[in-house]
Amino acid sequence: MSHLNIENESEYIDITEINGKYDLIIAKSVLGGIFRYKESTVNDVNEFIESIIEKNIKQGGMMILMDNGNSYFEKYLSNFGARKNDWRFFNPKDFINPYQQYTFGFLSCFSLENRYGFFGKFFDYTLYFFDLFLSKLTNHPTVILTVYKKQ
Repeated sequence: MSHLNIENESEYIDITEINGKYDLIIAKSVLGGIFRYKESTVNDVNEFIESIIEKNIKQGGMMILMDNGNSYFEKYLSNFGARKNDWRFFNPKDFINPYQQYTFGFLSCFSLENRYGFFGKFFDYTLYFFDLFLSKLTNHPTVILTVYKKQ
């Protein structure tokens, strides 16, 4: 569920039930939960994206998606309590015909601060420092920001 604030009016909108046309739709970590591995395919994801753009984006408007990438460490992450909900994790090439795409991360796969407090936060920042360097060397980013523009 996303939050929309237009001229002091607040409205909550479920991305699967959007009505109306918008200049901008932003969805953070939504697609992986809606289109889980066992229940859907990457084609289903792209058909959904196309339908939202066609039905709900104004001409010249944009949709920005920020989703979790499929890291090199997926098979080990369940040992840390992650990946138990069968969410879909993406590769940059999964998103068809984006206007622009930005990727980041190699080591950052989940927040250790949520699990281990101050020490986890310290470790998160340490991983971030290494991610700045290592994410430039890999094609398996942990964060994928994809921008679509309705022409």
